[in-house]
Amino acid sequence: AERIRRLGAAAESSIASGVHSEALYYLNEVLAVLPQGREYTKSDRAKYHCLRSGVHLAIRDYNAAKADAQEAIELTPHMTEGYIRRAEAFEAMEDWDRARADYESAQAVQPEIT
Repeated sequence: AERIRRLGAAAESSIASGVHSEALYYLNEVLAVLPQGREYTKSDRAKYHCLRSGVHLAIRDYNAAKADAQEAIELTPHMTEGYIRRAEAFEAMEDWDRARADYESAQAVQPEIT
């Protein structure tokens, strides 16, 4: 648990500093060590997939961003962040219909989003 916390903190610090390659390294590491199949870790895994999706967006790797967002949605369909990240990837790829559909999905999950 401590290693996961340290890796996650390092990833978030790297993201804040704009050091994308370092952030990807830490996010890959944290996702590799998070236990799978446990209910309490689904939201943790989704969080790190969303963070990694954001890094992929920043470096314009839109397919990887979309894949991480999709993983987050599959893990936690009740959370909006995955839909928003995937919508951002679709926007970057100029797939306007799918982007709009994901924004609408996010709004359906959390109606106060505008």
